[in-house]
Amino acid sequence: MAARLAFPLLRDLTPAQVAAELSAELSDVRVGLDAPLPLSADRLRLDATAEALELSGPMRVGPVTADLRWRQVFRPAPGAPGGRLEARLPLTPALMSALGAEDLAAVIGGSAPAVLTATPAGDGTGFTIEADLGPAALRLPGLGWRKPPGTAGRLRLAGRLEGGGRPGGIRLDEIALSAGPLELAGSARLAPDGRLVSARVARLKLGEALDSTLEWDEAGLRLRGGVLDLAALGAILRDQDAPDPAAGPAEEVAPRASPPRLDLALDRLVVTSRLALTPAQGVVEAVAADGPFLTARGPANGGVEGDAEPGPRGRGRADGAADDRRCRALPARHGLFPRRRGRGADPGSGPVARWRRHHRAGGDRPVHRGATRRF
Repeated sequence: MAARLAFPLLRDLTPAQVAAELSAELSDVRVGLDAPLPLSADRLRLDATAEALELSGPMRVGPVTADLRWRQVFRPAPGAPGGRLEARLPLTPALMSALGAEDLAAVIGGSAPAVLTATPAGDGTGFTIEADLGPAALRLPGLGWRKPPGTAGRLRLAGRLEGGGRPGGIRLDEIALSAGPLELAGSARLAPDGRLVSARVARLKLGEALDSTLEWDEAGLRLRGGVLDLAALGAILRDQDAPDPAAGPAEEVAPRASPPRLDLALDRLVVTSRLALTPAQGVVEAVAADGPFLTARGPANGGVEGDAEPGPRGRGRADGAADDRRCRALPARHGLFPRRRGRGADPGSGPVARWRRHHRAGGDRPVHRGATRRF
């Protein structure tokens, strides 16, 4: 430890005329604050003057190590924060789980270097987190999309620890993420134990496949409004599954034992280039190893009510029902069932779709006519 005092030899010396400096190395540090995770360090450097105190060095924050710098001003200007924390640390699934945020732990894989800035105040602590998602893997629950490590991505979080710490929970006023075709912006609230209470992504965009609003709470996931294009989503999923000869082994996101349910209430669900449910209600029940399984219902191309079940890797079906004459011309009008020539002609490849047309042909007995086409 080193200390220095400098002051003029005056009869009426005031504290403002005394310059004081202190430097020390602290060992075996344990922080006894009501922090979300245990804080400890083998060694920290302490520097103090008459104006401020600084503490810096590597500190263990739960399961990870952060490069910490804390500065406390003794007499801050009116309205200015007295303290400021800066920490460089990795965002990992282990850190998310230690904070109780299991939903977030299921989204990230590997490690993403991040910078945390925090400023305590009387009613809580404001903070921002900026992270480079390039080295990490990401997974979008419900739709099967994932980002492999080594592709660019950025994350920004801004919010407040309410009530001065964990007792008041965490409010995320800003969530902004971009990674490949994925872009999202929204807000969220976490309980004091780290559980997700609610989240609203005002805009969730995945290339040309999805442009909607996402709501996420303890009841599950919901897509509200906008467009989901299954053909474009399939193209994105095929591209992500294509092997990269230049890529080495990399850590992926650990799969969830029970994927969350995803409810749909869309303005438009594009099933194929010629078939769309406008609007559409549906659900993604689970995410299998080879992709999402979805069921949906809505007016086919704005007309006859229909059901669609595009399954994993395109194995699925589409059904429609109506009791008027409009349905007779629907398949031909939209090219769903083009004429096949030759007995036993190849129906093509891809998902199987069946469109059942119900109409009345004399009397009250319904006549069911069906057709099958691979598209």
